[in-house]
Amino acid sequence: YDGSWSDKSFITVMFVPSVNLVLSPFLALIALLTANAKRSVRGGSGGRSVEAQNAFRATMSRTLSLTALLDCAVMTLLSVQIIRILVFDVGSLGVGVWLPPVVVLVFMFGILVWIVRRYGQGGALMERGSIEAPLTNGLADNADWVWGLFYVDRDDPSIMVEKRFGLGYTLNYGNRKAILIVVSFVVLSLSLVVLGLIATLSGGG
Repeated sequence: YDGSWSDKSFITVMFVPSVNLVLSPFLALIALLTANAKRSVRGGSGGRSVEAQNAFRATMSRTLSLTALLDCAVMTLLSVQIIRILVFDVGSLGVGVWLPPVVVLVFMFGILVWIVRRYGQGGALMERGSIEAPLTNGLADNADWVWGLFYVDRDDPSIMVEKRFGLGYTLNYGNRKAILIVVSFVVLSLSLVVLGLIATLSGGG
């Protein structure tokens, strides 16, 4: 022992790693669900709609998977640096530790812009003339959408479906599994907020 160690609370040291253990698996789960999300196939497209939406869905799933991996890597890097500060009394995080998160955010924003310009929502830009065709597969029924934003259909076994607006997919809030995912994420997120408050109030000691 050379005097470089100092007593720190377990909560203070483990807060960021705990966030990583919650956020990364949930992102990976959303990527997995997106890969099997229900499509709002447009009629009269001669199969072009299915091809376009399969390409869109695959791209979104790969993007979310990459996001989960990058998030895990960045959070791990930040966790290591924080533990070094708390345990070995390193001076500070340093400017360099914030560079990877910024790079990841810029990179992911660039990917989303590319998806919008190449595919459009649900692959609409790849359909070449079938954009005006009516939606089928039940996703156009206003009765299944609350405020036009939240899809709720207890008779639909799908966990995720294509959004009506925006980019990507949304949960079917009529599915118990989807509700379980939301509740679990909210509970874990609130637990992390409480954990962070406790760590702040304890002053790292």
